Amino acid sequence: MFFKKYKAEIIIIALALTVRLIFFIAYLIKFGDAGMAYGDSQVYLTIADNLVNNGHFSLNPGPNFIPDSYVAPGYPFFLAFFKLFSVHLWPVGLVQVILGAATAFFVYRLGTLWSNRIGLIAALLFAVEPTMAFWAPLILTEALFTFLFVWATYLFASGIKKNSLKNYLFCASILGLSALVRPSAQYIFYLFVIFSLIWLISRDWKKCLLYILIFVIIFSAVIAPWLIRNYEAWGKAKLSSAGWYILAVVNVREYIKFWKYFPNGVSVADVPAPPVTPLSGGEGWNFDGEDAYRLYVETIWRANPPAAIAVHMVSLGPFFLGDGYMNILRTFWPEIKPPTVLFGQRNLAGLPSVPFALTDIYAVVFWLGKIFWLAIYLIMLYGIALSLKDKEAWLWFLLFLLIIAAFALPAGAISYARYRMPINYLIFLIFAFGLDRLLEKYGHGKS
Repeated sequence: MFFKKYKAEIIIIALALTVRLIFFIAYLIKFGDAGMAYGDSQVYLTIADNLVNNGHFSLNPGPNFIPDSYVAPGYPFFLAFFKLFSVHLWPVGLVQVILGAATAFFVYRLGTLWSNRIGLIAALLFAVEPTMAFWAPLILTEALFTFLFVWATYLFASGIKKNSLKNYLFCASILGLSALVRPSAQYIFYLFVIFSLIWLISRDWKKCLLYILIFVIIFSAVIAPWLIRNYEAWGKAKLSSAGWYILAVVNVREYIKFWKYFPNGVSVADVPAPPVTPLSGGEGWNFDGEDAYRLYVETIWRANPPAAIAVHMVSLGPFFLGDGYMNILRTFWPEIKPPTVLFGQRNLAGLPSVPFALTDIYAVVFWLGKIFWLAIYLIMLYGIALSLKDKEAWLWFLLFLLIIAAFALPAGAISYARYRMPINYLIFLIFAFGLDRLLEKYGHGKS
C-alpha cells in the first residue's frame, strides 16, 4: 500500500541515489578518499580544520589564524561537524549523495504543484543528468546548497499555491540557511518577498503584510549572526567579501582580452594594475581590500563599458551551454588527451574556436551534450511561450527566469556548467511544462 501510494517518489529517489552512488563509488575506486576533494575543496577543508583544531574561522593554515570573510560559514561548519568524528572525506560525500536524492524528491513535489507528469519529467531529468551526479559527492557547496535551495523553493511555492502559512514561513528559515552556504540566495529572498506581495495582497492585504513581515524577520534572524560578526570585525554587514575580489582578480583579465573588439583609444598599457593584497597575511580574504577592488573594477568598466558588457554576455554561453560532460571524461579517463582549448588557461575570447578544435571522443561528447541541452532549451522556450496565455503559470515562470538570471549574470568570466547546477531544476521544470503540453497536444492525454 505504501509503495503504491508513493510509487513515483520511491522510483525517483532510488534512481537519483543509484546514479549518484555510481559516481561516488567511481571516485573511491579511481582516486581513493582523496578523490572527494576537487578544485576549491581545499578552501573549505582548511577552514573546517581550523574550526575543529584551533577554533578559528580562517583560511590561513596557521600559525597566524587571521579571521576572514571570503567564504560564507555554512559549508565549512557542515564539514567541521564530520571532522569531529572522522578524518576521512567519504562520509561527507556519501551524505551529499543522499542529499542529492532528497533534492530530486523536492523537485518532483515542486513540479506536482502544476501536475504529476510535470513533476515526474522534471525530477527524472534531475535524477539522471550526469553532471548533477558528478558534482554531488565532491567537497564543494553544490550538493548542500542545491538541496536547501530546492527545498526552500518547494516550501515557498507550496505555501503560496496551497495557502500553507507553515510552509511559507518555514521557507524563510531554509532559505536563510542556504544563504549561509552560498550568499547568492540572499538576492532570491528579495524576489520571494516581491512575489509574495503580488500573490498574497489580493487575498487579505493586512494578513499579507503580517506574513511577509514574519518571513523577513525569520530570514534575517538566520543570517544575522554572520552579518553581525562581519560588521563587528570589518564594518560590513555582508555575508561574504568574495564578490569584488573575484570581479577584480578574474573578470577584469577577460574584459581586457575583449578590448581589441571595441577600440576606444584605451590601450592595455594604460590599464592600472589591480590592487595587491598579501593573501598570505589574510587581507585578501576579508573586507579590508574590498573598497580597493571595487574602485578598480569600476575604473575598468568606465574605461571600456562595451568590453565589460561583452564579457558578461559571452559568459552566458558557458553558463547555459556548458554541460560538463567532457569534464567527466577528462576526470575518469585522463589517458585520453584532453583538448587544451577547453582545459588549458581560461579564455572566453577563444570560445568560438572550440567546436572546430575538438577531435576523437571529445568531439562526440561535445556535440551530444550540445544537442541535448539545445533540445532542453527549445522545449523550455516553447513552455514559456505557452505560459503567456496562463496568468498564474506566467508569473511563476517569470519568478523562475529571474532566479536563473540572478545566478547567471553575476558570475561573469568564471561561469561554467557547475555554476548552473543550483538552478538546473528550474530549467527542467519549465522544460517539463513545455513537454507536457506537447504530449497533450499530440494525443497523450492530460497530465
